[in-house]
This record gives sequence, structure tokens and C-alpha cells, in this order.
Amino acid sequence: MSNVKKLMMTAAGGDALSVEDLYATHLWRGTGTSNSSTQNIINNIDLAGEGGLVWIKSRDPKDHFLFDTVRGATKYIRSNTTDGESSPAEDDLSAFLSNGFTVRGDNNTNENGIDHVGWTFRKAKNFFDIVTYTGTGSIRTVSHNLGVTPGSIWVKNISRSGEGWRIYHRGMNNGTNPQNYYMMLQSSNTFASSTPTWNDTAPTASVFTVGTETGVNYNGDSYVAYLFAHNDGNGTFGPTGDQDIIKCGNYTGNSGFQEIDIGFEPQWLLVKATDDSNSTYARWAIFDTMRTWAAPPYNAYELNPNTYNNERNGYSNISPSHTGFTLNDGAQQTNSSGKYIYIAIRKGPMRAGDTATNLFGIDNSPTSASGGQPLFTVGFKTDLGVYRRKNTTASWNWVSRPVDRRILISNSTDSAQSSGSDRHTFHNGFTDSATVSDYWGLGWAHSPGFFDSVHYRGTGSSTGTNTFRHNLGVKPEMIWIKRTSASSAWMVWHKDMNYSSGESYTNKAFMNLNETNGVTLSSNYWSYNGNPQMTTTHFSLGSTYSETNNTSSHYVAFLMASLDGISKCGGYAGNGSDDRTIDCGFSSSARMIMIKETTNSGNWWMWDTERGITANNTDPSAAFNTTSSFTALAENQYNSSVGFVEPDSSGFKVSSASQVNGSGRNYIFWAIA
Repeated sequence: MSNVKKLMMTAAGGDALSVEDLYATHLWRGTGTSNSSTQNIINNIDLAGEGGLVWIKSRDPKDHFLFDTVRGATKYIRSNTTDGESSPAEDDLSAFLSNGFTVRGDNNTNENGIDHVGWTFRKAKNFFDIVTYTGTGSIRTVSHNLGVTPGSIWVKNISRSGEGWRIYHRGMNNGTNPQNYYMMLQSSNTFASSTPTWNDTAPTASVFTVGTETGVNYNGDSYVAYLFAHNDGNGTFGPTGDQDIIKCGNYTGNSGFQEIDIGFEPQWLLVKATDDSNSTYARWAIFDTMRTWAAPPYNAYELNPNTYNNERNGYSNISPSHTGFTLNDGAQQTNSSGKYIYIAIRKGPMRAGDTATNLFGIDNSPTSASGGQPLFTVGFKTDLGVYRRKNTTASWNWVSRPVDRRILISNSTDSAQSSGSDRHTFHNGFTDSATVSDYWGLGWAHSPGFFDSVHYRGTGSSTGTNTFRHNLGVKPEMIWIKRTSASSAWMVWHKDMNYSSGESYTNKAFMNLNETNGVTLSSNYWSYNGNPQMTTTHFSLGSTYSETNNTSSHYVAFLMASLDGISKCGGYAGNGSDDRTIDCGFSSSARMIMIKETTNSGNWWMWDTERGITANNTDPSAAFNTTSSFTALAENQYNSSVGFVEPDSSGFKVSSASQVNGSGRNYIFWAIA
């Protein structure tokens, strides 16, 4: 067995650990009204049993507070100061839990009505480790349990104030002898050479070396060290036990557009210029997809580990991408003509969900609402939300994590529209809005085998097939694409686009979500010369069509697949019979059904159990492509004898209505249990 494979630790059920076991960004609104006020933060990371680091920052002007299980709850150090360790009687993290942690007090970590973020790193080989040691004043080695050579090491003297953080990073000095240099986390200063810090000695898979400098090794002083791994094809994570989840890398800026390929889509990123000390543009900067880190126009909400400042927006034109992150024109903090280091953590989850209600939810808006809470509560972190007014003419609003704080409209070709209230900054729903009357919403979560959303920048290439990475983990069975940076039609591909003619037809077929048109043929939308490459890791697009792959345009792609017992993407040939069962392999009736005829024109019909899927002809229909009210689209408007769809224990039933089962017509569907 290789040394890398020996490192593999397992999660519940015997699978290799996945990123969702080891890292979490969690947001909460403080509830503290007294020194004894507590709030449990549930992020499903086992800190009590496995140990780790919790880094907390108010999104208002406050210090950064770092707590770890080795030093113990209630003891913190701060990334933006040179102070030593503090152990106050309040305003701290008071307990580590098997599924998160507890905050206490009414100020630093739990101030009433104030939004906070917590970044949690669990200890695990090949990911993260924590070490404490006592200085000797002479050159020494410090043992660690990371199991691989660290990509970055952060050391803090916790005995005394006035000693700043010392940071080692494998990418410092462009990766040439990085052990000869250090940086300070509490400062925007450039990297500096110093033999006394690491003794010019590279770390190994079992130890790192400290010299005689007070910041790392003063005789009798106590120190804590945080060690981050660097996966470069040696990752031991995910269901297959061989995937990377953390990168410690470097790059050189060019002041223009640049894509940094790290091999996966990140959910958390720390960036620092190493050769620029400008206090505005060379700060340490943290981005994460929970606080809004989205596709251009540059919705990058950052926090700076070296400052007390509140959360900032608009200074760093940086976006996550399907293969890493992009540095957009004028990205001042992250892409001047300088050198940078970064730490990135992979987007999750990596394991497929096993419960439909944790992946898809439906909710009606409340009768009243206040800011800071989701308008639609579905019980899980929502990556795509769709909502509209029910019983009046209204547009369909689509809000997704890659295009956060903006709206897409499925009955329109419009580009993404700005909307500060349409946020994905909640753990149990989506959209923060005071407009509540008569609204209804649907929410989806990312999960391998079920649903993924990807932001990408068009290449405009006219030769060959353009492939883009996704995290679906299986071959996509349906893809919806919308250009976000300009007006364009919604494009849809489905594996059963023409149920009777086979794959050769489907490879060239498309429909428009915002239109009623049936299937249209074109050789080059999904590939060059009609040979798409839809794989477990990539989807393919053709050449220069503005709807899918225009040069420098920005797009979001929604990818769906069939997950046993939870979702089904399929097709069928209509036979004109009533009470026909469409078996989806579910153990109960579908909660959401979408059906679209491909042979002729027709609406993108959908039904859900919140509004009603019953054995009668009065269920309110909906159509993603029209603004008509649900009442106007009621089934009995079209079919007076039976409903379009009815419940069935394995999926759903369809009637003989031409909209869902006309003889000689073909249909595609998407159903969720």
C-alpha cells in the first residue's frame, strides 16, 4: 500500500473522508443579550471527537478570533493583532461539539442582531493539523501529524504580546526555497527573508524546523502552529479516496483576465500578494461562497485577516470557476502585475445525498417577514432557488449561488438582474426580502448524482469541442444554460430530447426554456460537428453561439441527473391513454414534476405537492416559460375530465391530454420524490 493511501481516514459507513466532513463555512446572526447567552452553531463537523480550528469574524468591524481544540475552548488568538492568547469569561467560543460549536456572550462571537461567519477546519491527515510546543531558544524540530509535507504553516507565540504571526507557504518566492522566507498574517507587508525563522530548512511529512527567532522559538514561550496540506494528485478524499480537496499554490498576476486552474471548484480561498505591501490592495483576503463569491460583475465579498474591518465588496474582481478561480480585468487586490500565494478548499459535497427532502424543498412565503431571514425556508443550504407570485401575472425569478444577489428570469431572455435581497447566505433557505404576499418557491441543493450549477466564461472557440468541468459525479442527463452577462435565450439539452430517434438526434437537438418551441436541430450547440462529450466530469459545448459559448461572455449551467429513489430525468412516447404510470423508481409519489413536449410546441409544464398533485382535474399548473397566474393555468382549463398528472407510488401518472401524453408525440420529464 502506498504512503498516500495509508493516510486515508474514513467517514461514517467506511467511505473515505470528503470535504464536507472536514471543512464548513457557517453564517449566523448573533442572539446574545447577556454574558451568559449561548447559541449552538451546527455545521456537522465533529470537533469534539476529532479536533480542529474555528475561525470567527463578525461581518461588522471586529477582530478575527481563532479557537482550537488543542488549546481548548474559551481561549482565543487574533489574526489581526500581535497579542498573545486570551481567555475571557465571556464573548467567546465556549464548547466544541460533535456537530459544531457553541458561542457565548453578547459581543465578539454572538452580538445580538449582528451577522457572523465561522470557518471550521477539522484535523485530518493530508488536510489540516494543529500542534502546540514550547520554545527552546535553539534550533529544533517540531513533530506534526499531517502525514504529508505541509503546504503552509502558521505559527503564533501565545505567551506574549508584540510577536506577530509567522507564515510559511510553499509558493513564497515563486516556490524557490520558500523555507528561507516568511510573512505575517496580521500585516500587509511583503514576504521577507529570515534564516532564524525556519532555519532555511524545508518541512517534511513528519516535522518542521524552527530557528532562534522569538516569533517561533523563544525559550520557555508557548506556541501554536496550524498546518495546511497541499494536494497535488495525491488527495485521499471523496467516495473514490483519491481526490484533492486543498491547494496551497502561487501565481503571477498580469493585470488582465486570468484563470488559475487548481483542478477543482473552490468554496473558500485565501489570497495574499507577496511582493506588494499596499494597505488597500495587498491585504490578506478571504472569499467564500456562503457570503457571496459569485460570477462577474464582481460580487466578491471579502474579509481581511490582517484588519479589524467590516466585510468589503467590490475591491477584488475575482470569481470562482469550474476549475479554480478567475481574475477579471482590473482585479486590484488579486491581479496586479505581482506575485501571489493562495490556499483553496474544494467545493462540496462530494458524497451523494440520500434523502430527497434534504435536496429539494417547496415553501410558501410567510404573511410577514423581516430582514436577515430567508423568505423561503426549505431546511437546507440552497444552491438554486426559483420563486414567483402564485395567483397573478408574474415573472419567474431564478437565484443561484454562482450568480448570487442577481436574478435570472426563465420567461425572458434578459441578462442577470441585480437584486441585493436575493441572497444565498442562509443555511435553511434562500432570498432575504420584505415582499411576501402570495409568493411560492422551490429550492435545490448541490449533490453528486442529483444537481450541480457551474459558472463558466465562454471561449468562443470555433474549432473542436469545448469541455467544461462539473461536480455532478455522473453523466448529466439534462443541462439548462443561461448567459448572465447579456441577453440570450435559455438553452436546454436533455438525453431524451427525441425519445424515438435515439442519441444521434439528441446530440444535435435543443429547446429554449423561455419559449414553447419543440426540438430544433443544430450541429454545434453541444459540440463541434454534433459529437458531444457529456462525461462524469465534463460537459461539452460547440463553437461561437452567443447562447452558450460567446467569447468572454459569462454563463451559468444547471446540470441534473437521475439519483436512485430521489430524482428521475427521462422521456416517453405518448400513447393517448388515461391513467398511464410513469415509473421513476420512487417509493412514494413525486413532489415535483416537469413535462415538456418535444415533437410540437408546448409549455414547460410543472406541478408540485405544495400547490397540489391530486387525483382530480383541479390542480394548479405552472409553466416556467410564461407569466400567467397558476389559476389561469389550472388543469381544468385545458382538460375537463381528468388531471394532467396524478400521484402514483412509484412516480406519477399522466392522462391522455396532448400536453402530457398525446398519441404519436414525444415528451421529456424531470421528477423529484
